[in-house]
Amino acid sequence: MYNFQKYIDAACGDTGYYIGHLTNKDVKVFQNIVGNQYQQILKSYESIFSKKIVDINSYHTLDIAKSSHHKKLWPKKNRILTQERFEEIKKTNFFTDLDKQLEWYEITDEEKSGWGEVYFRLCRPAPYVDVGPLHADAWFWELGHGKIPYREFSTKRVKIWFCLHADGDKTGFKFADGSHKKSYNYSGESRDGFVKPTFDESKYDLNIKSLKGNIGTFIVFNDCLIHSGEVLKSSTRVSLEFTLEIKNK
Repeated sequence: MYNFQKYIDAACGDTGYYIGHLTNKDVKVFQNIVGNQYQQILKSYESIFSKKIVDINSYHTLDIAKSSHHKKLWPKKNRILTQERFEEIKKTNFFTDLDKQLEWYEITDEEKSGWGEVYFRLCRPAPYVDVGPLHADAWFWELGHGKIPYREFSTKRVKIWFCLHADGDKTGFKFADGSHKKSYNYSGESRDGFVKPTFDESKYDLNIKSLKGNIGTFIVFNDCLIHSGEVLKSSTRVSLEFTLEIKNK
């Protein structure tokens, strides 16, 4: 059984994060759900590239992955699990335990899909630069990307990120340990159609750590923890994530 109160206490406390692991059964379901949506989206582009469909972790070997069509193929709306798949993933032990253990929670819906926004990422290996710069998720909210509905009680946010394909012990995620307890200057700039934070990490002495683990490793972390993705060396990085709004104690 998963222990969500333990995870959240760590993420909202001094540590700022908790590292756990999905059950083998949940790993397979997560991978199948993401893999099915990946193939569905990819097939919609069969007319402009080779009809050969490869496993998701080998996506980078396809012609379309090496072309300008890559960015058009994977906007965030294509990576948010469909409502049907969202309902499917909620049947896993991870989400049923989440339902049982937390008095109240919501999975945020920044893009106004109409259901909880659980989305995956595909990051091609080096020399591609598919991962974003270091940031805290709180900065996106402060810049207006997403709005929490009015609640009659106080809430807070935590993020949950899952590794669905690893490269050795490298999951493709890094974070600045302890950064959730400090304040940093950042600004906003327009990128990909909305305002995103920009941050000069060279001005700060950040204790950057790579998340070590394997397929199924997950991290529950503070909304203010500075983090970013990491590019894998030899395969496409596959991850899944969502933001959890919970009651403030």
